[in-house]
Amino acid sequence: MKKRLFLLIVLFTCMKLHAQKTSYFHLYIKPTGAVTRIDGSVLTYGKDTVLGAGKHFLYISAENYFPLRDTVTIDPAHVNSYKAELVPSPEFKKYNSELNKCKIKRNVLNFLAIPFTIYLVLNEKHIYKEEKSKSEDYYLESTKDKDVMENSFSYYELLNAQDDYNNNKRLYDKSIDDANKARSKMIIYGVSGIAATALFNIASKYMFKKPGKPHTIFSWTGISFDGNKCFTSLAISM
Repeated sequence: MKKRLFLLIVLFTCMKLHAQKTSYFHLYIKPTGAVTRIDGSVLTYGKDTVLGAGKHFLYISAENYFPLRDTVTIDPAHVNSYKAELVPSPEFKKYNSELNKCKIKRNVLNFLAIPFTIYLVLNEKHIYKEEKSKSEDYYLESTKDKDVMENSFSYYELLNAQDDYNNNKRLYDKSIDDANKARSKMIIYGVSGIAATALFNIASKYMFKKPGKPHTIFSWTGISFDGNKCFTSLAISM
């Protein structure tokens, strides 16, 4: 029993000493996908990495970015974090600038038909509502004229009511016809705008082609001097 208790105490002490010599290390690196090496070993993103206390040599690299070399000190029994953002190469900066210009030109061409289409559709919608409102007024007036015709006491009154009825009926039919035309135009303009936008989208890909993406890779070499590691890099364009 005493022997087991002694072994448990020894095991607990060793675990405590080990915990005091290690710490978690969180990395926050831009761009996403950059490769991080610490003391020559590649680290895995999204997972806590347990490191021994003290100094460690860090090397971060990504395609088309200048590599970063740094030394980090791990504080025992604390969660350590490290933030870094790599600097893009001049070729990659130029590529991003040209790519953004290309996107802007494409977007301008892609959405060129949209404002004009919206204007035409809204204009026809306004006409449609006006004509519908007029047709309702003419219908009410023609109904009144019809009542007058049915209840007229003189031939003169009957002729006037009949003329008014025919005139309002003609205006009513015209308003209904104009409202239907406006509704048809709304549909035609809407479909035409969608088709024009799709065609502009296809045309923009040929008119404004994306620039070629550079592929500059920095190779790394670990060199040891008196037990300390330093890193050198070499740019390779592909």
